[in-house]
Amino acid sequence: MRSVLALLLVLGLLLTGSPVFAASPSLVTSSLSSPCPVSFTTITGILSLVKLNGCYFVQGTRVDFGPSWYIRTTIAREDYDNNGNTQTIVQELTGLVGTSVTLKVAVCNETTPLEVFAINGLIYRDENVPPPWVQGRRGKLS
Repeated sequence: MRSVLALLLVLGLLLTGSPVFAASPSLVTSSLSSPCPVSFTTITGILSLVKLNGCYFVQGTRVDFGPSWYIRTTIAREDYDNNGNTQTIVQELTGLVGTSVTLKVAVCNETTPLEVFAINGLIYRDENVPPPWVQGRRGKLS
């Protein structure tokens, strides 16, 4: 199953021309969950969800909103799906699946998912602080 998903991801990158990795990088100090040089860029396309593994994609490129426990239990900062209610992050994302989104993302390297920092111009997470989930579910360092 993983090989099929990997093949679909590669095909998606080839078909879309992978604009994410064509962006000119400007190195900044990383606040990502995995330390590395980072560049920020935006990607636009249809948000999709592979329900089998809970992974989100935009035009074949994997994007990361944080651990599943975090997005299932945390109330979103904004009403990203613009339905009039601010719900949990996963509910907001569900409202965006199948629609065109513009995401501000951090590019670490070609093997890691793109970490999301803004959704349609609305802040998802702060760039200059560690991710809110780094202390784990119970506030302990993970």
